[in-house]
Amino acid sequence: TSTETAPVAGDALPDGLLRVGTQLGDYRLLSIIQHDDDLAMYEAEQVSIGRQVALKALFRRHRTDPTWVGTFAHEARSRALVSHPNISLVYEADQDRGVTFYTLELIDGPTLAQLAQSGTSVDEATLWRVLKVVADVLHYLKQQRMEHRMISADTVFLVGDGQPRIANPVKPGIPMPEEDSAQMRLISEAIRPFVKGNPKADKRLVALLDRMA
Repeated sequence: TSTETAPVAGDALPDGLLRVGTQLGDYRLLSIIQHDDDLAMYEAEQVSIGRQVALKALFRRHRTDPTWVGTFAHEARSRALVSHPNISLVYEADQDRGVTFYTLELIDGPTLAQLAQSGTSVDEATLWRVLKVVADVLHYLKQQRMEHRMISADTVFLVGDGQPRIANPVKPGIPMPEEDSAQMRLISEAIRPFVKGNPKADKRLVALLDRMA
């Protein structure tokens, strides 16, 4: 993340990555979560109500390109259609000074990948809960025929007292998988670090992970 200071809200904006402190409509950028050559994800504050959000923005240099703007807007609309208690929310889409953006729920918790990397243990009741939630989310996405990225250790978060929350995976243009084996392997790999080498691990859980892999 970045903590670089920025021009005041009324200044001209760059065509690429925005600096921390920039204000877009009702949102002030607090840090840069990630970015590539065309898009960026920021942590931001919705100033009017003091809410922390994730803000995804299309770089300003694409503001006159109908393909870029249309594709980005389609992604925002598709993600906003998701209505599932375990998938992160999309709040609103807007445009300010040539920057098209939309805001999402900022999930307050670590991912399974972060927990595994830090060596943090996760109890088996929570791991079973993760499996149930992921299965339910995948069923929902398939029933709704929503194109989406695969769910992995990097997109499964644990919030509060171990409740799973899935980063909104909907992504128009990604074909629906013809079969589920690759997705099952990813979920098995996400959970396996928390039972690997544990002789007291639930044998049913270990057997299920083996089958999924």
